[in-house]
Parts: sequence; C-alpha cells; structure tokens
Amino acid sequence: MTLTIEADDAAEYDSTVYSVTDGDIVRGTLSSSDLRDAYRINLVGGLSYTISLVGIGMDLLEDPILTLVNSEGGTLKADDDGLPGFNSNFTYEALETGDYFLIVASLGDPGSESRHYGLSVDSGLISNFDALMGAGVIDSRQSWSDMRGAGATITYAFRETVDSSAAHDANGTPVETGEVLSGGQE
Repeated sequence: MTLTIEADDAAEYDSTVYSVTDGDIVRGTLSSSDLRDAYRINLVGGLSYTISLVGIGMDLLEDPILTLVNSEGGTLKADDDGLPGFNSNFTYEALETGDYFLIVASLGDPGSESRHYGLSVDSGLISNFDALMGAGVIDSRQSWSDMRGAGATITYAFRETVDSSAAHDANGTPVETGEVLSGGQE
C-alpha cells in the first residue's frame, strides 16, 4: 500500500500531477476554492477495481461523490452514497487498458473550511481502508442513539489479511476473506 498526501491541489483531468494505482490510499482536501480533485489512474482491460471515497477526520468531506471518467472526460461510473455515512464506493471492470481519471467532489458545501477525504483503489471486489477511512465510515456525524448527544455502545472489528488462504478467526478456524464474523468468532 502506498499512502499519498495531497500537498498541492489535484487539478482537474490531464493537468493533475497526482496518479494512483492498485493498493494506493490518498488523503486529500477540498475547499471552497477547490471544489473538485482529479487523480490519474491506469486501468488494465478485463480487470475489476473497487474504488472508495470517504470523508475523514474532524473536518470530514460531507457527502462525497466519486466519478470515474475516460481520457476525454466522459463519465464511465459514478457513486454517491454507496457506503454508510453518505460516502462513495463502486466496482468497475475496465474494458480497455489505458489512462482514466478519478474525480473527487462533494454535494456538501465545504464553506470556508478545508474538508478532508480518503480515496482507496483496489483490484478485485473488496475495498481496503486505512484506519482513518474506516473511522470515517463509522463516524457519519449522525446520532447513534435516540437522543443526540447521548452515549452509545458501538462494537466493531477490523481484520487485515495478506493471504486470504491464511485467514482464521480468534479460535484458529479458517474463514473466507470478507466473511461476516459473529461476536464469538471475533
């Protein structure tokens, strides 16, 4: 996994200086003067890619929109709200090998504040998040209880598996990668 932090604006389409590839995670920022970011990506024809966009941190990008466009700017796939917390996620099978662009935008108004996001690209059907992206999906700025401000108990788990044939639960029983575990197995 390569982590890229957007230091300068990820300008639109072919003028962007940023590129991503399979396994990469990007941390970027949108503001009122920078309403869209673009990342170049080279996709291999016949392969599927899962791409996710999540608002992260205290000043998270609210209601992010993720769009994949071809080199001419034509939309191939887009998502708004494919993940909890109004975050975005889609899987796309590339028809041909070539350069494409991922466009990051938001339905929310960033106002005068900078709003932060995480972007991940993975070959296959499963997205991989870093801790900030995982927290961004869980923390959607919505109340977890009947009364806003009241406490709530949340139980969740993360599991990282490099070799899916080596995935085991806490008792050593083999499990399939992506399998939902019960409370006793975690």
